[in-house]
Amino acid sequence: MTRIERQASVMDMADMLNDLPTAYDVDTKKNSKGYKISWIGYKLHIDVADGGIPISVVLTSASTHDSQVAIQLAIISNERVTNLYDVMDSAYDVPKIHDFTGFIQIIG
Repeated sequence: MTRIERQASVMDMADMLNDLPTAYDVDTKKNSKGYKISWIGYKLHIDVADGGIPISVVLTSASTHDSQVAIQLAIISNERVTNLYDVMDSAYDVPKIHDFTGFIQIIG
């Protein structure tokens, strides 16, 4: 079972957050032009409202894929604000995320 499948089915919020990697590390990916880009440290995942107002944040290891934090951010944000839909890029185009959050508009 993948992390996203566990999150969507059997985990509570504390377990989901504890399951995410939080150690300092290195990640590398290829950009749209085929060049490798590397970063060292941590990644701050932010869920924002219209106008860029931060609603919730989660800090993880640099190598954590954005989709691994989508459900946690959706839960935290849902406890703080009422939203009608979610707008995400193609990194979040995962069926379990769709099932969990409801209406998602994928861009990019």
